[in-house]
Amino acid sequence: RAATTAACRSHVERLGKEPLVVGDCPGFVVNRLLALYLNEAMLLLCRGVSAGRIEATALGYGMPISPLELIDWIGAPTMFDAGRVFWQAFPERIDPAPMLVAMIKNKRLGRAVSKGMYDYQDGQRDLELSPRTVEFSERYCRQKIEFSDRQLMEILTIPMWIEAALVLRSGVVDTYERFDFAMQGGLGFDSNAPWHSFFDSMGSPAILAAMDKWSALTKAMNAPKELCQLLAVHAPTDAMVAYGGGLKR
Repeated sequence: RAATTAACRSHVERLGKEPLVVGDCPGFVVNRLLALYLNEAMLLLCRGVSAGRIEATALGYGMPISPLELIDWIGAPTMFDAGRVFWQAFPERIDPAPMLVAMIKNKRLGRAVSKGMYDYQDGQRDLELSPRTVEFSERYCRQKIEFSDRQLMEILTIPMWIEAALVLRSGVVDTYERFDFAMQGGLGFDSNAPWHSFFDSMGSPAILAAMDKWSALTKAMNAPKELCQLLAVHAPTDAMVAYGGGLKR
C-alpha cells in the first residue's frame, strides 16, 4: 500500500500537480462533496428554478461554471454511476434526481456528444438549456418552490459543508484544510478566501436555520444531531473540527 501511494504521488508530481493523499471511501473527497452539489442542482431545476439562477448562484459561490454544465463535462453516464455509488454507500444523504435517467435514456449524454443539459455547437455551449432538458425537468417536477437568492445559495452549498464534516469525522482526511485544497485543485473553486471561510462568513445561526427549514425538502440538508449541537456554540469551521474530534469541547 505504501509503495502504491508513493508511486502515485511521484506520478502526480511528474505531471506538475500537487497530490492530495486521503483515506479510502466512496468518492474519496472531491467526488463525495461534488455528488451532493450536482444532485441538488438538478433537484432545484425540477423545482422550477431557472438554469440562469443556478449558474449565477454557483459563480457567486466561487465555482468556475454552472453545476449543470459541469454535468455535461462529466457525462451523464459517469454522473449516474458515481451517484449510484454514493447513494448505495450513504442512502440517508441523497435523494437522487430522477431526470438524470431520462437524460441517459434519450441519449443526452453530455458535451462529448454535443447534447446534454445544454446543446453544443463546435464545442461551445448554448446560452440556454436544451428544450429537451426543460421538458425533463418539468416532467419530474413534484412541486415548484419560490427560493430567494440566499436560499438557493444555502441549498447548493450547505450539503457540501455537512458532507465535509462527515468525511473529517470518518478519518478520511486529518484536517479541514484538505477540503480547501480539494475544492480549489479538484473543482476550481476560486475565491478571495479559502473554501472553509465561506461558511464562517455565512455564520452558524444561518446554517442551522437553513438546515431546519429545508431538511424535510432534501436529505442532503440533514446533519447529525451532534454536529448541529456543536454548530450552535461554535463557528462552522470550529464545529467541523470538533465533530472530527480535533477540538476540545
